[in-house]
Amino acid sequence: MKRRLFIISIIGIVVLCLSGCQNQNVLESHSDALANPVNQAGVASSEINYVSDNQANDVFETKSQGLPNTNLVSFWDDYAKSYGGSKASFSEMPMNADLLPLYIAGMQHKDSYVRWSCAYKAFDYYWDARKPDIIRALKPLLNDPVQQVREAAEFSTEILSETFSGPEFVHSPNGKDVAFCSFLNTRFNDGKLWVYSGETRQISMVLQLVSVGGDGGVAGYIHWSPDGSRLAVGDGGRLWSNTVILKLATLTANKQELFSYLGENSGKFGYKIGGYQRSDPSVRFLEWSPDSKKVLLSYYFAEDMEKWQSGYAVYNCEKDKYERIMPNKCSNDGYPKLEKPADFQWSGK
Repeated sequence: MKRRLFIISIIGIVVLCLSGCQNQNVLESHSDALANPVNQAGVASSEINYVSDNQANDVFETKSQGLPNTNLVSFWDDYAKSYGGSKASFSEMPMNADLLPLYIAGMQHKDSYVRWSCAYKAFDYYWDARKPDIIRALKPLLNDPVQQVREAAEFSTEILSETFSGPEFVHSPNGKDVAFCSFLNTRFNDGKLWVYSGETRQISMVLQLVSVGGDGGVAGYIHWSPDGSRLAVGDGGRLWSNTVILKLATLTANKQELFSYLGENSGKFGYKIGGYQRSDPSVRFLEWSPDSKKVLLSYYFAEDMEKWQSGYAVYNCEKDKYERIMPNKCSNDGYPKLEKPADFQWSGK
């Protein structure tokens, strides 16, 4: 398994002062669904009025500066052909340009994959004075015939409108702040965790999950600590998972993964780690301690094709250490579903 590195990033000069996961439901070849829209909303594709090149150039009063050309619709025509589906990428976008008019035009494009991409990108402009115009541009997509397009439009609209009522948004215990991941439950999940501060009404990216190879991580579940000072964030894929514990005041995460700790201390627990290529380890969040100082985690991994180890660990956030490891008996039950032990006590040794 690739070991994961966690890079903490602060966007802009905003410092959040906050008072005190996962199933990869991939868009898989929802590129098929996106390219060939099904009438999922009771709206026929023929009823959608897609813009022409000339109309697209008039969508926004703001002129697009630095673009290779002003034919916005044609840009998305080429994008849909070259970068749709698994080859989708925003890396080919022009640099040093105001791309918002381009995204607005894309929201009205006939290709539903393009509409989906641009609807998701809209929330990047939360800070922009043109936010009301972006919300208006997203409104028709709330009734798009393709479910994924509707969901993307709802996601960005919730952020731009500061309503945060959808299931993707996790509210802090005091109800003032909101944590969320972009592209949650899609294969474009970029491993970014965002927090909205109710006090400052600002959004900051507080965590970027990155692999050793430099690929973006995959952010999953989010759990606030009871005092709102920390977040437990899921990271992983279909066959492996990890949990990052993030302290918001300093934007620092736990320094060592649980699986790495078990590997370094494998003799102590009677484990054999490192000899089997498909260990498929999983580390998942179960519960915060009432005082927000500790976290209960579950873990499992394969030692060979028929031998699985599992157990529980208590991580002390303040001391940055795993202070209790509670192994289960070895089993041939692969990918076990582990719940909080019925007899678990935070005061236990």
